[in-house]
Amino acid sequence: MDKLKTQFTRVGELLFSSNTGETYSKALSLTWNILKETAILLWMVFCLVFLVFVWGWGYATQISSNAKVWYDNQGKKGSENLLGDAGKALVAAGSSSAAFAVSQAKEQLGIHNDPTPIKPIEPLPANETVTTVASSASTVTETESKDS
Repeated sequence: MDKLKTQFTRVGELLFSSNTGETYSKALSLTWNILKETAILLWMVFCLVFLVFVWGWGYATQISSNAKVWYDNQGKKGSENLLGDAGKALVAAGSSSAAFAVSQAKEQLGIHNDPTPIKPIEPLPANETVTTVASSASTVTETESKDS
Protein backbone atom coordinates (compact mmCIF):
# COMPACT_ATOMS: atom_id res chain seq x y z
CA MET A 1 0.00 0.00 0.00
CA ASP A 2 2.88 2.34 0.66
CA LYS A 3 3.98 2.04 -2.94
CA LEU A 4 0.49 3.06 -4.09
CA LYS A 5 0.41 6.09 -1.79
CA THR A 6 3.88 7.08 -2.92
CA GLN A 7 2.85 6.84 -6.57
CA PHE A 8 -0.30 8.95 -5.92
CA THR A 9 1.89 11.54 -4.25
CA ARG A 10 4.33 11.67 -7.17
CA VAL A 11 1.53 12.01 -9.75
CA GLY A 12 -0.19 14.69 -7.63
CA GLU A 13 3.04 16.67 -7.37
CA LEU A 14 3.60 16.45 -11.13
CA LEU A 15 0.04 17.43 -12.02
CA PHE A 16 -0.33 20.31 -9.60
CA SER A 17 3.14 21.75 -9.85
CA SER A 18 3.42 25.32 -11.17
CA ASN A 19 5.90 24.11 -13.77
CA THR A 20 3.29 21.70 -15.23
CA GLY A 21 0.72 24.47 -15.66
CA GLU A 22 3.20 26.75 -17.38
CA THR A 23 4.40 23.99 -19.69
CA TYR A 24 0.89 22.99 -20.80
CA SER A 25 -0.10 26.64 -21.18
CA LYS A 26 2.89 27.28 -23.44
CA ALA A 27 2.19 24.09 -25.41
CA LEU A 28 -1.46 25.05 -25.99
CA SER A 29 -0.50 28.60 -26.93
CA LEU A 30 2.13 27.40 -29.38
CA THR A 31 -0.26 24.86 -30.90
CA TRP A 32 -2.92 27.55 -31.37
CA ASN A 33 -0.40 29.90 -33.04
CA ILE A 34 0.77 27.13 -35.38
CA LEU A 35 -2.82 26.30 -36.37
CA LYS A 36 -3.73 29.97 -36.87
CA GLU A 37 -0.66 30.77 -38.99
CA THR A 38 -1.15 27.59 -41.04
CA ALA A 39 -4.76 28.58 -41.74
CA ILE A 40 -3.63 32.05 -42.85
CA LEU A 41 -0.99 30.49 -45.12
CA LEU A 42 -3.56 28.16 -46.69
CA TRP A 43 -5.94 31.09 -47.26
CA MET A 44 -3.19 33.11 -48.95
CA VAL A 45 -2.25 30.15 -51.17
CA PHE A 46 -5.93 29.81 -52.14
CA CYS A 47 -6.07 33.53 -52.99
CA LEU A 48 -2.91 33.20 -55.11
CA VAL A 49 -4.25 30.19 -57.01
CA PHE A 50 -7.52 32.06 -57.56
CA LEU A 51 -5.72 35.11 -58.96
CA VAL A 52 -3.52 32.97 -61.22
CA PHE A 53 -6.69 31.31 -62.54
CA VAL A 54 -8.39 34.68 -63.13
CA TRP A 55 -5.33 36.15 -64.85
CA GLY A 56 -4.89 32.98 -66.91
CA TRP A 57 -8.54 33.17 -67.93
CA GLY A 58 -7.98 36.77 -69.06
CA TYR A 59 -4.93 35.77 -71.08
CA ALA A 60 -6.76 32.82 -72.63
CA THR A 61 -9.76 34.98 -73.50
CA GLN A 62 -7.57 37.63 -75.14
CA ILE A 63 -5.52 35.03 -77.03
CA SER A 64 -8.70 33.37 -78.32
CA SER A 65 -10.07 36.77 -79.34
CA ASN A 66 -6.80 37.58 -81.12
CA ALA A 67 -6.89 34.21 -82.89
CA LYS A 68 -10.44 34.85 -84.07
CA VAL A 69 -9.56 38.32 -85.36
CA TRP A 70 -6.44 36.95 -87.07
CA TYR A 71 -8.48 34.19 -88.73
CA ASP A 72 -11.11 36.68 -89.87
CA ASN A 73 -8.34 38.91 -91.22
CA GLN A 74 -7.12 36.06 -93.42
CA GLY A 75 -9.97 36.71 -95.81
CA LYS A 76 -12.49 34.21 -94.55
CA LYS A 77 -15.95 35.58 -94.09
CA GLY A 78 -17.14 34.24 -90.73
CA SER A 79 -20.73 33.50 -89.86
CA GLU A 80 -22.38 34.63 -86.66
CA ASN A 81 -20.71 33.05 -83.67
CA LEU A 82 -23.65 32.30 -81.38
CA LEU A 83 -21.58 30.26 -78.95
CA GLY A 84 -19.01 33.05 -78.61
CA ASP A 85 -21.76 35.62 -78.05
CA ALA A 86 -23.38 33.44 -75.40
CA GLY A 87 -20.02 33.03 -73.67
CA LYS A 88 -19.45 36.77 -73.68
CA ALA A 89 -22.92 37.30 -72.18
CA LEU A 90 -22.15 34.83 -69.38
CA VAL A 91 -18.80 36.48 -68.66
CA ALA A 92 -20.47 39.90 -68.56
CA ALA A 93 -23.11 38.61 -66.14
CA GLY A 94 -20.54 37.24 -63.70
CA SER A 95 -18.00 40.02 -64.05
CA SER A 96 -19.22 42.09 -61.10
CA SER A 97 -18.98 39.22 -58.61
CA ALA A 98 -15.69 38.10 -60.13
CA ALA A 99 -14.30 41.63 -59.86
CA PHE A 100 -15.22 41.71 -56.18
CA ALA A 101 -13.60 38.32 -55.54
CA VAL A 102 -10.44 39.39 -57.40
CA SER A 103 -10.18 42.63 -55.42
CA GLN A 104 -10.58 40.74 -52.15
CA ALA A 105 -7.93 38.17 -53.11
CA LYS A 106 -5.51 40.92 -54.19
CA GLU A 107 -6.13 42.77 -50.93
CA GLN A 108 -5.44 39.62 -48.89
CA LEU A 109 -2.11 39.09 -50.68
CA GLY A 110 -1.14 42.77 -50.79
CA ILE A 111 -0.98 42.79 -54.61
CA HIS A 112 -1.52 46.23 -56.11
CA ASN A 113 -0.82 45.74 -59.84
CA ASP A 114 -2.08 43.19 -62.35
CA PRO A 115 0.33 41.52 -64.76
CA THR A 116 0.82 43.20 -68.14
CA PRO A 117 -2.11 42.33 -70.43
CA ILE A 118 -1.72 40.93 -73.94
CA LYS A 119 -2.24 43.58 -76.63
CA PRO A 120 -5.29 42.96 -78.82
CA ILE A 121 -4.91 42.65 -82.59
CA GLU A 122 -6.92 45.20 -84.54
CA PRO A 123 -9.22 43.65 -87.16
CA LEU A 124 -9.00 44.84 -90.74
CA PRO A 125 -11.92 46.90 -92.02
CA ALA A 126 -14.64 44.70 -93.55
CA ASN A 127 -14.48 46.39 -97.00
CA GLU A 128 -10.78 45.66 -97.50
CA THR A 129 -11.26 42.01 -96.55
CA VAL A 130 -14.10 41.47 -99.03
CA THR A 131 -12.19 43.30 -101.79
CA THR A 132 -9.11 41.14 -101.24
CA VAL A 133 -11.15 37.93 -101.43
CA ALA A 134 -12.99 39.11 -104.54
CA SER A 135 -9.80 40.10 -106.36
CA SER A 136 -8.16 36.76 -105.48
CA ALA A 137 -11.19 34.85 -106.79
CA SER A 138 -11.22 36.76 -110.11
CA THR A 139 -7.49 36.15 -110.56
CA VAL A 140 -7.96 32.43 -110.10
CA THR A 141 -10.89 32.44 -112.55
CA GLU A 142 -8.88 34.32 -115.20
CA THR A 143 -5.95 31.92 -114.81
CA GLU A 144 -8.20 28.88 -115.23
CA SER A 145 -9.81 30.42 -118.35
CA LYS A 146 -6.40 30.98 -120.01
CA ASP A 147 -5.34 27.37 -119.37
CA SER A 148 -8.47 25.93 -121.01
